[in-house]
Amino acid sequence: MAFNLVAGEQMQIILKNKNGEFVVVLDDTKVARSFAALLPLVLNLSDYDGHEKVSRLKTPLDISEAPRGADGKKGELSYFAP
Repeated sequence: MAFNLVAGEQMQIILKNKNGEFVVVLDDTKVARSFAALLPLVLNLSDYDGHEKVSRLKTPLDISEAPRGADGKKGELSYFAP
């Protein structure tokens, strides 16, 4: 499955859990495109430190153009490279 984003275009995905559905907008990056290529995807989330939900992916994402580090913000879907 391949996803191509047109410059300036946003890709939206829907996350579903027992509390409802949430729309997530993916940036036009290699990381986001490699994540989108894994969809559809079912993940089992666990609580981390009372304010994050985490899960492991079976395949690492392409982080070749990602910034060295970034602080996550409330409401973001983030990827932390192993």
